[in-house]
Amino acid sequence: MSKITHIVIFAFVLAAVGTASRLMQVAPNFTAVTGVSIFAGYAIANRWVAISVPVLAMLIADIYFAFQWGWYDQFYFSYAGMIAGVFFGRWYLRELGSARLGRINLPDNFLGRLVASVLKLTGVILLSSFTFFVLSNLGTFAAGYYGYTWDGLVACFAAAIPFWQTSLVADFASTFLVFGLFYLASFPLPSLKAEASWSLRA
Repeated sequence: MSKITHIVIFAFVLAAVGTASRLMQVAPNFTAVTGVSIFAGYAIANRWVAISVPVLAMLIADIYFAFQWGWYDQFYFSYAGMIAGVFFGRWYLRELGSARLGRINLPDNFLGRLVASVLKLTGVILLSSFTFFVLSNLGTFAAGYYGYTWDGLVACFAAAIPFWQTSLVADFASTFLVFGLFYLASFPLPSLKAEASWSLRA
């Protein structure tokens, strides 16, 4: 099996996890899509393969839900919000595992690297989750459910806050879980990124 095949399969597995989390419907907005999106952006060197993870995770579940409730017109807002997580993972987690935190250098030991990594992940999760919250609710507002006024915009976002609280819990849980499992499996991330980059340019 070629290296490019391994990377594509890896992307499909991540997408499947995201899809399954949506189909299980544990609670409204409680999914692992943000977690697998951030991880795909960090671990998969080719941006298009990485982007395919949240797109497939959303699309497959949405097709299933469409047979029950119909398709939603503003889907591209939600998709854009999830794709943003891929880019945040690529941009801000490049030095994950190091003791460097922006311009601050923590002690270069296990504790320093752990603290820096947790803070980096926390920042990316919050940024990704907030971006999805804003974009998805702009889509709801654009659909006209609350009217096209300032009061309608405020009401739209206010109504979504309880759902965002659930999303935040799921985003933190899924992201730390997928990164934690990856490290526990002792599968070196730099090797994966190099392999993915090489194979997808070949």
